[in-house]
Amino acid sequence: HFFIAFIFNGLAQKQPLTHEVYDLWKDIASPSIANNGEYVLYEINPAQGDGMLYLQDTDKDEPTTFARGSRPAFTYDSKFAVFQVQPPYDTVRQMKLEKKKDAEFPKDSLFVVALNSGATAAAFERVKSYRLPKKGSRWLAFLNESPLDTATEAKEDSLKGDADAIQVFWADKPEKPEGNELVIFNLETKEEYRYERVSNY
Repeated sequence: HFFIAFIFNGLAQKQPLTHEVYDLWKDIASPSIANNGEYVLYEINPAQGDGMLYLQDTDKDEPTTFARGSRPAFTYDSKFAVFQVQPPYDTVRQMKLEKKKDAEFPKDSLFVVALNSGATAAAFERVKSYRLPKKGSRWLAFLNESPLDTATEAKEDSLKGDADAIQVFWADKPEKPEGNELVIFNLETKEEYRYERVSNY
């Protein structure tokens, strides 16, 4: 009787599955193994909130972590790890609640880490996406986000807030060029080549 009572008591203490419990669950994403087999990259992300990127040296016990790291990849020669870092979840959520413009939202950054030392070899702000060659290791290509146009935004806000203005005549605005700036970066020499108005690469 004691054994049966113990089982039922344990079942009674189990917490029900609710949406709050779902938010605590985490998943593993974007696993990647370097070509030399010595390094592993993977993300652990919660249902809501900031994730963590893990870089594991197979000869070491503890991994190196990068808060909010995402979309990781190794270069073909296994010398560098490349990944983006997302803006803080709470910051983005608050800006959405405040109905900020898309242009005002913080954007991803791009990091290059040297695997032999663990040091940051390069870092770039406001990066939309990046690509590495399937074979070959010297080059990194990435597309920048659209540049911030703070002067135009400030002008529009001041005009909208002028209660004394009876009528405002807007000059024809020039059309914004399509595409974004593409950067070709040499991982060895740190040379950069920039190309405007790029949509696909």
